[in-house]
Amino acid sequence: MIRTAQDSASKLASVTALLTVAVLTASSVVAGEPVHRDATHTQTASLKTVGQPSHRNPSVSPEWFERQLPDADLARFVAERYSEHHRLQRADMLAIFAMVVESGTVDDEQLETLRRIVDNAGRLGMATNVADLAHKVVFGDPANAHFQGEPLGNLNDAPSAETLDKLVKKWFLGQDLPKIPAKYHYVKAAGKLFDGPAKLTDLHQGELGDCYFIATLGEVALRDPQQISRIFIDNHDGTVTVRFMNKNKPYYVTVDRQLPVDSTGRFVYENRGDLPNNPKNILWVTLAEKALAQLNESGWLKTAGKSGENSLTEIGAGGRSQLAVSLVTGQATNRDDLKSIGSFAKGELEIANSKKEVPNFLVPHHSYVVVDYNADRGEVTLFNPWGLHGNKKDIKYGQFTMSWTDFWADFQNIDHAQHHLAAGGGAAKKIADNLPTPKAEANPVGAIAAAQ
Repeated sequence: MIRTAQDSASKLASVTALLTVAVLTASSVVAGEPVHRDATHTQTASLKTVGQPSHRNPSVSPEWFERQLPDADLARFVAERYSEHHRLQRADMLAIFAMVVESGTVDDEQLETLRRIVDNAGRLGMATNVADLAHKVVFGDPANAHFQGEPLGNLNDAPSAETLDKLVKKWFLGQDLPKIPAKYHYVKAAGKLFDGPAKLTDLHQGELGDCYFIATLGEVALRDPQQISRIFIDNHDGTVTVRFMNKNKPYYVTVDRQLPVDSTGRFVYENRGDLPNNPKNILWVTLAEKALAQLNESGWLKTAGKSGENSLTEIGAGGRSQLAVSLVTGQATNRDDLKSIGSFAKGELEIANSKKEVPNFLVPHHSYVVVDYNADRGEVTLFNPWGLHGNKKDIKYGQFTMSWTDFWADFQNIDHAQHHLAAGGGAAKKIADNLPTPKAEANPVGAIAAAQ
């Protein structure tokens, strides 16, 4: 049963914060709705799949809660919250967790009640993102080992109001900030998630070596901006829930607007050099980058950095865009030789990876967005995820075009999605099934035309 709350100022503050978030969420748009919508009916309809209840069953009666939930006080409270919308929304789960935290403990009946609520997420109409986050809180996740750099653990291992409070803050409120070097610090960023549809020009990779991820976001934004919109859910309380894919299953993390800056007060990672108080900041790329760092703590993300650590530095140690494409879209991906660029015209996502030894205008071992391939002219158009500008005078920033011969000489492979997107952009022309291997002295236009 729910017991009287302990007279603790810190506990009261935690409960007040959770209830405030629940009220703010409930008073805004429905939690779990997509954050960005195009004006067209088609896009709006397709985006409604984001965060929708996995199953909605208005027939769940008050008696069901009495029979199924061991803690009588919690059962009545959950039944009341459910009756308002015939489903449990994010605000409802925050209120339920806050009620348990306020009791000062998590006893066996309370813990079993929380488990049964999550086990019946479909019956109770929870949105998929809410159900996933609640599952991590109640049943556990490898990332629960730490919170804000200190040991924590799963609720099942050491049930307590303090543990529950921290797990809710971690998964629902995005307060487990990724580790950053001591010379940087976090500040709250102004700005908006999107400025219209996601754009390739929103990219501005900073100090981290995560081109594999930033370039992937750019390629998806170029080819199918709706796909980017579906990744983000605005919770309307200063946090955003970000969806990744793991073996074709959605996996969610929540981030707040706290972002790293240097001693001059400017962003150091994505959006590098920009001021955090600028209301014109576009934040979707940098929040996705932060979410990836938090995701890394769950242990299944494979990058060049140390897995299992909530750290921006670790995801910035390098990785494969082949993994990132699958992580962002859920689509199966391959790493093939450069001739696979022929699939670009069929709507595939493609990321081109440069060699170790490259001309001064290219970045070595760097992932580039494939923007276009024109077989008639023998040209490949790329976009550098470093963005439109930077301080390296010889480097080509933004979008640029290379001859096929130069592309063959300076790039080593292409990571591409096996399944085509429903919507394509920047289609190449007259792609040959078997592109030739250029020779140093060959005319790339003539060589490719001869192969058609």
